[in-house]
Amino acid sequence: DHYVPQDARWKMALYMLETGCDWFKPGTMEAPAAYRRWNPPHTERRGSRVLIIAPRRSLCEYLYNLLQVVGAVYYLDDGADLKTAEIVIICTPSLYKLPPVKWDCVVCEEMKDMLDDAATMEAARFRTLRALFRVIRDAVTLIVLSAHADATVALVLDRLGRKSSWTANKECPLSAFTYTFRTGCALPSIIEHLGQDHCVYAPSNSKEVTLATEREVKKMFPEKTFLVIHGALSMEQKRERTEDMVEKNHDAVLVTPVLQAGVSSRQPVECTIGQFNAASCPATGTIQQLGRARVNLTKTVEIYIESGTRD
Repeated sequence: DHYVPQDARWKMALYMLETGCDWFKPGTMEAPAAYRRWNPPHTERRGSRVLIIAPRRSLCEYLYNLLQVVGAVYYLDDGADLKTAEIVIICTPSLYKLPPVKWDCVVCEEMKDMLDDAATMEAARFRTLRALFRVIRDAVTLIVLSAHADATVALVLDRLGRKSSWTANKECPLSAFTYTFRTGCALPSIIEHLGQDHCVYAPSNSKEVTLATEREVKKMFPEKTFLVIHGALSMEQKRERTEDMVEKNHDAVLVTPVLQAGVSSRQPVECTIGQFNAASCPATGTIQQLGRARVNLTKTVEIYIESGTRD
């Protein structure tokens, strides 16, 4: 590859070298926020054409908020020129609308979810899969990102003639953690940890539970700082709060599965405490939520499950 100073890929690689950051995954929080500070919005850029595909519109919008600073366009934007844009972000069901151009790099975010969703569609099933398979097959470079890729993903890539090379994240595998399962409410445990000046990452599958927890801990610990992110926030509010999570530490981070499986935090915490109620909470999504606390100092996870939880 050849890189020039205006090339966004060159700038990203240089940023990683200068800061020691060895990862950059669309959908995570730390690198893009820092990258925006390092790379001002007016920076001119030229480079290869990149297509970023995500299974959910909310995830597309979030990625667009992160990457528009480097020239990304969102397929729903008025006036977006998909034929000439260098970086295009699009949702899987709309892939058939793309003009027939060749992409230098195609990034599939959560490919397992793309395939699962396409399989449940009715009239649009084959149209969606045909468009997805075409861009995967024809891309010069393909990057597949998945928290739970399985044999189906591997089979699809093999049938499309893509030679895959899998790399796991550097974070410690979840199997190295100590898990404690309890029934009931997680609030007493969260309060106990906060009383010991521990930092806590507390995911839940319920906005109501998260907001109720926030109210109680703020009453008991008015001097402490809490960061709350849930699905009812606007995309701009989510972006501001995730940037806030990068730039400073909080005594507790309370999150719901926004953007499919919560938000990634590199703030050091003493414990991850998850609370899951009777609403549907599939195992794959739960595992992802619990693993979003990237720096768990004690490698301990407490899981509280209410009676009647379906999954």
